[in-house]
Amino acid sequence: MIFLFLLGCSVRPLYQTGHGTAGGVASGIDVDVIAEREGQKLRAYLIDTLRDISISPKLAHRHFRLKIDLSSSEKQYAFSTDGNAKRLKFSHVAHVVLQDENRKNLLDREISVYVGYNISHSQGEISLSIYGRNNETLLKELANKILENIKMVLENEG
Repeated sequence: MIFLFLLGCSVRPLYQTGHGTAGGVASGIDVDVIAEREGQKLRAYLIDTLRDISISPKLAHRHFRLKIDLSSSEKQYAFSTDGNAKRLKFSHVAHVVLQDENRKNLLDREISVYVGYNISHSQGEISLSIYGRNNETLLKELANKILENIKMVLENEG
């Protein structure tokens, strides 16, 4: 019984944020929880890459909060004469807000990435359902674009 009690002492909330926790990284940027499965993956990529950001000594004592609303969409295009689409554009759009400790918005913009798929035959539809909607490469590209924007803002702040 005591073992179970002591085991519970080391348990921390999964989505706890703050400097030095699961959402906080060495750069002083806390990443808020992002909804849905794709959002969880994007958040993990961001936390991993934010660890490598070196900020100026002026900003070392400051804390920032990163909030992201992620949405995804599919759009058919390149229609053939029979009315069926030959291609599909899949995109992720992230509304990114970076705030300082005074809740002043340093960055507030939409960043998007997209990829096109050939779906003109049944094999294309099958491969899209297997690989297209679970495209982690697209989420990594989005994380890198978000990171580039954050770096530019922090360089201007410092």
